[in-house]
Amino acid sequence: IGLAEIENKNVLKDLTNNPLLKKHGYKYITYDGHDPRGIDNALLYRSSYFKVLSSRAIAIKKIGTRDILYVTGILGGDTVHVLVNHWPSRREGIKQSDPKRATVANANKRMVDSLFKINADTKIIIMGDMNDNPTDESITQVLKASPNSDLKKHGYLYNPWVSIYKSGKGTSVYHKQWDHFDQIIISEAFLHDKKLHFRKAEIFDAAFIRNEGHGDDAYPKRSFRGKQWNHGYSDHLPVMIHLGN
Repeated sequence: IGLAEIENKNVLKDLTNNPLLKKHGYKYITYDGHDPRGIDNALLYRSSYFKVLSSRAIAIKKIGTRDILYVTGILGGDTVHVLVNHWPSRREGIKQSDPKRATVANANKRMVDSLFKINADTKIIIMGDMNDNPTDESITQVLKASPNSDLKKHGYLYNPWVSIYKSGKGTSVYHKQWDHFDQIIISEAFLHDKKLHFRKAEIFDAAFIRNEGHGDDAYPKRSFRGKQWNHGYSDHLPVMIHLGN
């Protein structure tokens, strides 16, 4: 489970000690990064399913944004490389901030290319809040994630969210417009593997994490409305992928 905007390890400690999670043996990985607000990425995992081999933070010092959390482990008998991201926001304007997101996308691409150079069938998962949609250039041109699941080649990234986004769905709302910033992008090896085969991608949009009502009223139930506590969870909906035999 990839997490973003983590203030410190105590948050993760409290979360994993919650009785509903503690019984499943969740552990966590995070590092203090270079974001000026002190918010970092983290990975939650069940050690009975995922055996961590190594982890480190990849700093993006050029623009002083969140580090990329890079974790390698064994899942389903295979080595899997996980990159947890939180790309720079659009607060200063889309065009003005595009180069920053492209910088982080390029850092991911360099890591992916180095792994593919060793083994074109490497299993890679890139996930997080990209602050860009699946059809934006940072995803399609810089990271080079393709919506095509049947390309006749090895060693490419597959993005299963393009068709979902084009259908009008998303994970966050800005000015009454749905965006699909939260994505899980996988390497082509998951499309053909029999043990860890990619089955589907979906947005988790259960009623309890959305506002009551319909239309605009059913947006993600954020924790705060301004300075007022809203009894919510997040202004983003979670995304997930299903892997299986």
